[in-house]
Amino acid sequence: MYQIFLVASQRAPSAFTASFSANGVTKLILIWPIIHGGCRPNAEPAVFDSTVPTLKQVICIYASTMNHNEQTLIRFYSAFAALDADTMANCYADDATFEDPAFSLKGRREVGGMWHMLCDATKSKGRDDWRLEFRDIHADDTTGHAHWEAHYRFRVAKRVVHNIIEAEFTFTPEGLIATHKDTFDFWRWSRQAMGLSGLILGWIPFFRRQMRKQTRVALTKYLAKNP
Repeated sequence: MYQIFLVASQRAPSAFTASFSANGVTKLILIWPIIHGGCRPNAEPAVFDSTVPTLKQVICIYASTMNHNEQTLIRFYSAFAALDADTMANCYADDATFEDPAFSLKGRREVGGMWHMLCDATKSKGRDDWRLEFRDIHADDTTGHAHWEAHYRFRVAKRVVHNIIEAEFTFTPEGLIATHKDTFDFWRWSRQAMGLSGLILGWIPFFRRQMRKQTRVALTKYLAKNP
């Protein structure tokens, strides 16, 4: 079992600092992201015992000890940290599905469109507040799991949110995501994102249904403008 705690570097969007834990030993590394697919399959990762290396020492964390589905998840969340929606979308099968308290989507166009919409919004208004952390990446031949945490500014109310998510996946034989379900405490999220109104209404099922209607309208408009 490998655990990765990943934070996008503010100095270099293409580099990431992380703590890498294996066999009870935790070391700091700097990753040249797997999202670009350039890792050699049988090499040992470079590690640094006490200090994060300089940006000139950017290296790749080689994925020889991870199966292809775990590599897909690392690629996906590394891309998410960098707000690289194209790479995120390419991790999904054509007929993939996505489910969370705000969205229910079918097909790579809808799922990828959602990530493009959210990443574009964060890039345009809120990049300084954006941070993604993930860990507990594990997968077998058909299923997978990840824990991830997002720090961002909710555009509607301009409030800072720290959302904590558990993600469950299934995969195609080719190592693409077939189903993706994110679970989080919606009431906790609504209290942070919307303040008093979220505190009062966030636990009501009707409020969640209205949220889904609004996100569906927003995604439909986004896809119409970005075919």
